Amino acid sequence: MSDITQRPVIMLGCQRSGTTYLAKVLGLHEKGFFWSEATVFRYMVLFFWNYIRDRGSFRQPRFMEVLHMLKAPRGMPIDAQGEKILASFERTLLGYFNDGRLEAWADKGQKREFLQALSYDTMTLGASEVAYWGDKYPEYVFQIPELVDLFPEARFVFVIRNPYAVAESLVRHLNPRDRVAGGMRFTLKDCWDQWFDWNRVWIENHELIPAENRFVIRYEEFLLDTGRVMGDLSAFMDVDLTASPGIRGELKAIQPHNLDKWKKTDVYEQLRHMPVAPDQVKVFDYYGGL
Repeated sequence: MSDITQRPVIMLGCQRSGTTYLAKVLGLHEKGFFWSEATVFRYMVLFFWNYIRDRGSFRQPRFMEVLHMLKAPRGMPIDAQGEKILASFERTLLGYFNDGRLEAWADKGQKREFLQALSYDTMTLGASEVAYWGDKYPEYVFQIPELVDLFPEARFVFVIRNPYAVAESLVRHLNPRDRVAGGMRFTLKDCWDQWFDWNRVWIENHELIPAENRFVIRYEEFLLDTGRVMGDLSAFMDVDLTASPGIRGELKAIQPHNLDKWKKTDVYEQLRHMPVAPDQVKVFDYYGGL
């Protein structure tokens, strides 16, 4: 089996599909280093993977720019998680500067080896025992080809949820038109289309990932049949997740009776009349129909 530094767990899926809660669960393992939107992989790809092309760019990769991005991820003030990641990133880079590894990687053109090590060392905080490590970020769905290039052995956990539930949740997080925001989600139809657009990207790209390295969770199944799904996820990750007291305690608090509360909203009545375009049918079919 590959070295653990080459095998992160990457969780992705449409926003409001349950990735945040599942990331919380994975983050509770005593020897697991799983984060929720630490953004490290995102910047490894968006910045370093695309920027470093030769020895010249490798030796001047503008580390300070990534430091500034980590200080204000998604344009928001840094939180406690961000403080840990930022401090670890700086500490890790300084270690590479001082022990000569960074120059050796640059001189040998070992971009992948450098970025794998930087990601691992940053996100595991220098721990000596690591059961698994990784990050959840919904937008990783748009970086699948680059992430597979950077981490050929990465394990991907894709989360998909009922489109009505997702759209009903998204509509509570619309973007304003009077200031710059994260995107262009202005109407209920935008929320409806987002579910199709994001899940379609997974459908079109998931075969870039070897079958043994991808795992799909239907969020409703996780809530209704938690033991089975966690058992399957444990086998996929080669870690007995439910042996962790922290994870077991969290799973006991799951309340599946809240699963369909979105059906009682006025928004659902509007969503029921949303048309499904011909190119959206395959996404419905992938989910399993309604």
